[in-house]
Amino acid sequence: MEKKLFKIVQENIKMILKCMGMSQAELSKKIKKDPATIHRWINGSRAITLDNLEILCESIGISIKNIINPNLKIEVKQQLIVINDD
Repeated sequence: MEKKLFKIVQENIKMILKCMGMSQAELSKKIKKDPATIHRWINGSRAITLDNLEILCESIGISIKNIINPNLKIEVKQQLIVINDD
């Protein structure tokens, strides 16, 4: 993966995990990868392979097209549940 694209993916993974409230450890369990591997992908010491990127994207419900988007914006909308017990 090209260095510039790798950096975009790295930053987008960080942003997505933060918005989802998911830790690196939780992601590692979800995709069955060592937590240290996830850490290396995110801190930039190891490039993520396309196969692993596909697995990651599928597990968090985002397309590869979006995760490689340098202009990715994520809007977090909270749902309000109102219970009326009148």
